[in-house]
Formats: sequence, C-alpha cells, structure tokens
Amino acid sequence: MTNEDQDTPDNQYKTALNYFSGIDVEMDYAEAVKWFLKAANQGHIGAMAILVECYRYGYGVEKDEAKEQEWTEKFSAKQEEDNNRPKTARLMTENELNAMLSMFNED
Repeated sequence: MTNEDQDTPDNQYKTALNYFSGIDVEMDYAEAVKWFLKAANQGHIGAMAILVECYRYGYGVEKDEAKEQEWTEKFSAKQEEDNNRPKTARLMTENELNAMLSMFNED
C-alpha cells in the first residue's frame, strides 16, 4: 500500500488491522496502534474502539487507564454523533457518500 493510499482514515484503519492481525505483514501491535491513532484522530469510530482495548490490555502500548478513559469518551461522543445522523449516511463511507452526491451536482 502506498503512502497516498494510507491518507484516508478507512485505509489507515485497514493498515492498522493488518499489523494487528499479521495479515500481509509481520504482526506488530505497536505499529498497529500508530495507524489506529492516525485513523481515530480523524474520527474513525472503529479505530477509537480498538484503541480503548489497546490501552486497557496493553496491546502495543503500556496499559494506561487515563488514555483508555480518554478514548472511551471520544468513542462514546462519536457514536452519539453518528447515531444522530440519518441512517443512510451512517451506512456509507465518506467517499461513497461524496460519489453519490456528485451525481446530483453533474451538469
């Protein structure tokens, strides 16, 4: 995967999952956390949820109750924000939604 491919939160999350699971790369929890953080800091809810567990159990980072709580709060806030969106918008990725909306803006 190129650096350009890793610019989106979804791709960063997928890269993190690969490192976390050892898919196509050597398993490396610390590297996975690095990518989960990139995605989570851009609002990726799945990455936020996994970071809670990483800090709770010490996967790739030292166990840290304060960071676990911080990510739990961010996850909860994002979940509430997502629950307040129309259901169809929550089922689409940002790119899918933008592609759909661009069809209506074409001349």
